[in-house]
Amino acid sequence: VGQMGYTIDSVMRKIIEMIKKIMKKDAVRTQELKYQREYDGEVKNYFVNIFEDWADYYVAYTYDKHGANCGVKRFNKGNIQEMKPAKRNFALVTA
Repeated sequence: VGQMGYTIDSVMRKIIEMIKKIMKKDAVRTQELKYQREYDGEVKNYFVNIFEDWADYYVAYTYDKHGANCGVKRFNKGNIQEMKPAKRNFALVTA
C-alpha cells in the first residue's frame, strides 16, 4: 500500500495555484492589518491578501513591507485591531 506524501513545496504550489484561481475571478485588494498575536500578545502589522473569509477568521497570503511573499496565515477576527486598504497592492509572485 503506497502512501501519499506531501512536501512543503507541493503544499505551497497548491496554495499558490488556488490563490491564482481566486484572484482571476475577483481582484483582491491588499489590506494592512494591525493584529495582536495570541501566543505572545504582541501587536504586529501585516500586509495581506485575504482569500478566505470564515465566520471567526480570515485566511490570507502575507507579504513583508517590501512585497516579498511570506506565506499563508490565519487571522482570528477578534484579534484584528485595525484593517485598512494598503497604500499599494502586492501581486502574487511565483518565480
